[in-house]
Amino acid sequence: MKLLMYKNIVGVVEDEKIEEEYCGKLLIEGVACFYGSTKKELIEDFKQMVNDYLEFCKIDNKEPDLVEIIK
Repeated sequence: MKLLMYKNIVGVVEDEKIEEEYCGKLLIEGVACFYGSTKKELIEDFKQMVNDYLEFCKIDNKEPDLVEIIK
């Protein structure tokens, strides 16, 4: 399992391809998945999904599920 982070939103990616694609999901309340046949496509789709999620939160006047790193 691998983690991606963009704009304080985390995504989890499985190590193996499923049906020729990498897939992952955002660690948020609800379900938001992203896909790519290459790792580059996966990262691009992840970033687009994060942007879409943040826009939805803004429109819906909802606080996004941001990750806070403890130092």
